[in-house]
Amino acid sequence: MVQQMENQKISPIAQTVQMLKSKYWALPHRDRLALNLLSIFFSILFFVYGVFLPAHNYAKDADVSYAKNNEEYQWFKSKEPEVRALKNVARTVRTDDKSMLSLASSTAKQRNLTFKRTEPEGDNGLRVWLEDVSFNDLIMWLDTLNSRNGVVPKQISIDRQETPGKASAKIVLERS
Repeated sequence: MVQQMENQKISPIAQTVQMLKSKYWALPHRDRLALNLLSIFFSILFFVYGVFLPAHNYAKDADVSYAKNNEEYQWFKSKEPEVRALKNVARTVRTDDKSMLSLASSTAKQRNLTFKRTEPEGDNGLRVWLEDVSFNDLIMWLDTLNSRNGVVPKQISIDRQETPGKASAKIVLERS
């Protein structure tokens, strides 16, 4: 009766562990040795396929991502002189009679640019989205808006596309 009460106090996990230990020690010496070697083998497999290979693949993917991002950075860095040259171009008199949307649309058509989406930005601004457009045409369009119409980009977000020379952009324009 006392032993039964003691068994009830032991948790089911502890009972299972105790049962496995007793079965292990009841095995012949050679069987215990084989079981130990099999346990070591599976532990090595777990370490290799569960820890080492995933960590190695993560590091390899990080290296590839770094190389790609560095390549994009170098591409944008190479375009910096062009952008700075366009920024320094003298402005001409702007036209206040046209709305920002019609001004942006008409100058964009001259560069074969089409807007994906537009929306007003405050009293004197316009937010435009362009996708998969020529980077050079985009820069020339911004220069035209600036030099001929006094419209400057307030915010620019440009993303390089897979196709060389192509970009997607989100730009907030405003009259200066």
